[in-house]
Parts: sequence; structure tokens; C-alpha cells
Amino acid sequence: MKGLQYLNFPVSFLKTVDLTVVLEEALLFCSYETMKRVKSDRAHFYDLIEMHGLVETELKYDLYSKAKDLYDANVKSVRCGVNHIAFINYLNTSNDNLLNIEFRAYCATKAIIGKKVYMKTNFKEIFSLMFGYKSYCDLSEKTLLKISSFEKARAKRKILERLEVKWHLSIYSLHSRGMYISYKFSPVELIVEVKKSKMVSKIKQKINEKKADAILLKFMDEIDVSSG
Repeated sequence: MKGLQYLNFPVSFLKTVDLTVVLEEALLFCSYETMKRVKSDRAHFYDLIEMHGLVETELKYDLYSKAKDLYDANVKSVRCGVNHIAFINYLNTSNDNLLNIEFRAYCATKAIIGKKVYMKTNFKEIFSLMFGYKSYCDLSEKTLLKISSFEKARAKRKILERLEVKWHLSIYSLHSRGMYISYKFSPVELIVEVKKSKMVSKIKQKINEKKADAILLKFMDEIDVSSG
């Protein structure tokens, strides 16, 4: 049996400060979800959590209940997908501060992109997801006060630079209008794709405008005919 190579877990788990706890919850959640997806039984769940060294035999039932509760409460939540080994390597080698800002930002950007190749975003969205919230408005004043230093322009640049250098995130910044991000495209490929998409959107807009003009002209002709 293969272990969990990729953890697709709810971003709300990042509300927990300790990333080792986040990893444990992610493993429990994903083990339970795997069991359900393959229509297996509780024994399969136990095999998965033992494979990842989570539990002694006598604690199995408690962890099964916890995993079920985590799954039931968060199955429809926004997810971030992280390689299991990358998660462990980060925990073993990180010299980051207590809040592990860099890794949280990585999880946030992964959540934003999801199954897409690239997405448009802004720092407020990234910042919210870094701490387990779907929206910037959901952060309390107390939380914002504690982490306000990370919102300063210099800190933002540093976080994004670390994602580019260490995690290979490509960023195409539009400054006040936000930014486009991708883990699959190179920086050049990302710029080309964004510009191509914008060009296609303009062409579609022109086509729709012409269709609208044609409908309007036809409508006016019908009015002229009826009035005559």
C-alpha cells in the first residue's frame, strides 16, 4: 500500500500556529478521505495513519473519531495541495519565525490556483489564506494587529521573492490591479498566457458588441416598418 504523497487539506487548518499540528490534521483528514474515496473500511484508515507514524495501536479509535470530525466539518472547505515530503522537509529545515510565513504563503497560493494553471490574485487574498481565512474581512482586529508587520510593502516583497526563489512561483504583477501567479508556467510563459487571454477576451467583447449592434439595428428597422 502506498502512503499519502500529496496532501489536499482545508486551508482553515492553518489557523493553528504549530505546523506540526497542521500536518497531523492534514494526514488524518486525507487518510479518512482516501478511505471514503476508494470505498474501503476503517482498517484501511488505520493502515494509512500507522504508515505515517501517527499513532500507537491503543489510540486508533480516538484518531478515527477525530479524522471523521475533521472531514465532516471541512469537506467542502477551500483546499491547498502540498506534497507530503515537501511539508516534512520544510519542518525539518526551516529557520523561519514562529508563524512560518513562507510556508503559509506557499499553501495560500496553492489554494488560490487550485486545479488551474494560473490565477489572478492580490496580497490580501494570499494574506487571509495564510492564516486559514477565506476572506480578509474575516480576520479579527486582534489577529491583524499581531501580524500587521507582514503587511508592510517590504515584507510583502520578501514573502513573494521567497516563493519565487524557493518554491518556483511565477508572478506577473500588475501592481495596484493585482498579480497573476502560477507554479506550472515559467515567468515568460505566464506573461504570454495572460496577454493571450486578454486578447481573446477583447476579441470576444468586440464580437458581442457587433452582435448587439446588429440586434439593435434590426430592432430599429422593425420599428420603422411598423410605424410606416
